[in-house]
Amino acid sequence: MDVEDQINIPPQKDFVHWINFSPIEEHFYRRQHVDCGREVLERITRLPSLDVKLHSLTGEDLNKILWPLTNLRKACCHPQAVKGKHGQQNPSKNKNKTMTMQELLTNLIQKAKSECEESLRMIISSINGT
Repeated sequence: MDVEDQINIPPQKDFVHWINFSPIEEHFYRRQHVDCGREVLERITRLPSLDVKLHSLTGEDLNKILWPLTNLRKACCHPQAVKGKHGQQNPSKNKNKTMTMQELLTNLIQKAKSECEESLRMIISSINGT
């Protein structure tokens, strides 16, 4: 029974707003997309079989698989909403301070530099250890 005309609900409208990211934002969100996608795929490959039907998964299994998408959703609200992903800013500063995109870029660069240094240490260690 269609009662839409009887309850005076206005017609639904969709508004689409396209935004342009700064280069920092674009890099951040693309990296989040790749990282979250990779983690979901890793979780899917842990299933006993890739032929499993979605309706046969338990709610717990489904939550485990889709959990990385929660971080992606949080990142869309604000980059700092994804805890532990972007290093720590200067510890002497207020930990509850909201980072600007420039501060986020600085943290992303520092994190990438640290990851590269750690990888280099592992390579040198394995070369010298043999």
